[in-house]
Amino acid sequence: MGFDVTNGFLLNGRHYELTARATTRTTPASAWDPDALLEFRVKKLKEFGCNAYRMSHNPPTPELLDACDRLGMLVMTKAG
Repeated sequence: MGFDVTNGFLLNGRHYELTARATTRTTPASAWDPDALLEFRVKKLKEFGCNAYRMSHNPPTPELLDACDRLGMLVMTKAG
């Protein structure tokens, strides 16, 4: 995985076009979203044509990462 000035994002050595939406947890309670809701959100993003889930401000929960892994969604995070 990496970035190349000519080919952009590379996954397993091949160009991979990222289509993502930014998401924000607006309250601490968002960390306690039921697993089914997290999976529902990831499925909806896939239906909208996304192949990546972009986190902002807060790190993803392990449950969200599990849902993304199960459903084949890449995760981009800037938090810890």
